[in-house]
Amino acid sequence: MSCICQGCGQKYHTDVIVPNELWEKIRPEGKPPDGGLLCGSCIMQRIEAQDNYNVLHVYMEVEI
Repeated sequence: MSCICQGCGQKYHTDVIVPNELWEKIRPEGKPPDGGLLCGSCIMQRIEAQDNYNVLHVYMEVEI
């Protein structure tokens, strides 16, 4: 199973979950609140493009 990033159009296989407040700043244009799909690379690029310093905590949840 894979998803298509609505930022770059590439397939990705790992979801990156960010807090809702941050997602509302970086989500794909034209998508409803809490909507849209972005790959990890596009998420990080959009976070980096913010004008302030950010800290992103990553926790791993593995499904086998």
